[in-house]
Amino acid sequence: MTQPIVTEPSPSPPEQAGYPITALDTLAPGAGRGRFWRRGPVQRKAGAVPYPLPHEVVVLRVGRRLVRADDGTPKDRDQDLAAATSYCVVDMTRERPVILEMQVPSEGGLQDFTLRATFACTVRDPLRIAEGGRRDIREALLTYVKSCDGIQHLGMEYGIEAVREAHRRFRSALDTYARTRPPVFTGMMVELTAVEVLTPAEIMEEQRRDESLRRQREKERALEEENIAAQSHIERLQQELETQRIELQERLHRQKTAFDQERQIVEREFGWKMQYDEAEEKRRRDYRQRTFDIDEGLRLHEAVGTDPDKIEAMTRVQGGLSAGDHLARSDERERLRREKEEKDLRWRRETEREQSQWGRDWEVTRAGWERDDNRDGLQWDRRLQAEARQRAQEIEDRKITAEAGAEAEARRRAQELEDRKALAEAEARRRAQELEDRKILAEAEARRRAEEIEDREAAAQLELVRILVERGHTDQGSMVEHVQRLADELTSRRRPLQHERRTEITRDDARPALQDPPAPQERRYAENDRPARLKEEDIGD
Repeated sequence: MTQPIVTEPSPSPPEQAGYPITALDTLAPGAGRGRFWRRGPVQRKAGAVPYPLPHEVVVLRVGRRLVRADDGTPKDRDQDLAAATSYCVVDMTRERPVILEMQVPSEGGLQDFTLRATFACTVRDPLRIAEGGRRDIREALLTYVKSCDGIQHLGMEYGIEAVREAHRRFRSALDTYARTRPPVFTGMMVELTAVEVLTPAEIMEEQRRDESLRRQREKERALEEENIAAQSHIERLQQELETQRIELQERLHRQKTAFDQERQIVEREFGWKMQYDEAEEKRRRDYRQRTFDIDEGLRLHEAVGTDPDKIEAMTRVQGGLSAGDHLARSDERERLRREKEEKDLRWRRETEREQSQWGRDWEVTRAGWERDDNRDGLQWDRRLQAEARQRAQEIEDRKITAEAGAEAEARRRAQELEDRKALAEAEARRRAQELEDRKILAEAEARRRAEEIEDREAAAQLELVRILVERGHTDQGSMVEHVQRLADELTSRRRPLQHERRTEITRDDARPALQDPPAPQERRYAENDRPARLKEEDIGD
């Protein structure tokens, strides 16, 4: 069915109902579409009326009449839909079960039976259902069951434990009532199919079972959603990883291509001679700098010794300690010295003040004793003498304690000075050992580089001999002796003399072979490679 289009805003969600009307709502008036003064046909927005399920029928109200949305030709359906003011969706399920429950008091009235009746309902005429407007048939069926004579007082004849007898009685009464007065509703057929009587315990058990099933379904649904989300997340991560891998491969390829191009340009622009000269100059400069550093360190060690002040001055000269740090350390030592002197002075003053106070107290006590001798007698005199002896003993104890504290403080400071001196000596020994190790390493590095230079020179001369042999310059009588001697020198790993190298370079017959520089691939040698020995048969060829 073609859905017309309207220009008004979408309607509010339809009102949900029960059975047989599952949904209903009103429709805003449709608007015509046209140009200028012409008014086109009224159209309605797609989705204004819900699409029914296979077992449902949509009923439209067009003016004063009710029509089914699936009746007539497509044109008639479009016109009816555009002119409709409301709609409802009717459930056409055959023998749709409708369950009713009602509470019936039992014997004693303490607990109630739960009467559950099941009706099979089938809609015969959806237009009459829409016209009647009965949204939910459950209320009407409940009224029908309650209208059975004595049904609400029938359970009072049985106790809650006699549920089987009560079930037979309720079943018989409702079957008889349904046969004598069957339920009649407009536009549909209703039939009683089952009657159940349940106790409160059974109701609770059923509720727990339903709740358990509901929770199990919710858990399964949540687990399935989590699995779907995790799977989608894994797929997204795999796609991202694949994209990143492809991008990384492309980037690596571009970088490798650029590096190869740049390396080729560098090899073409700079020759092996320039690189060798620069490396040699750098090696010599580094060797001179390391030698100077070692000599300077040894000289400073001999001049400084283990004196902390001299070590600090040496550190400042070497750049490890700035002038501000040097002044700060000097001020800190001066401050500690002044604090120690002030502390000792305060202690002496406090001791003298306490002794003076004790002396004055003693004089006052003696004066009091002398005044009270005549009045209190011998017993008072003895008591005063005992107190005086006690105070004198206290003074002596305090004095001994103070002297012991001073001696302990002096020993502690002496121990600190000894520890600092030992640390300074250990630091001086460690630095001397470091200087000695650096000197040994520098000598080993110098020897290694000298051997490497000799190897490279031997390789270059061997390459020169090979080029001369390949170009046929050894056929000349004057060159055979020089080539033979150079080959002997290379095989014995002896460096040629300076005048011999100069003689070979300045000869007219050897100059053409030296004018062509070797290829870049022949200039590079690994650090651990060694030139091959020149065989007698190669020189003879």
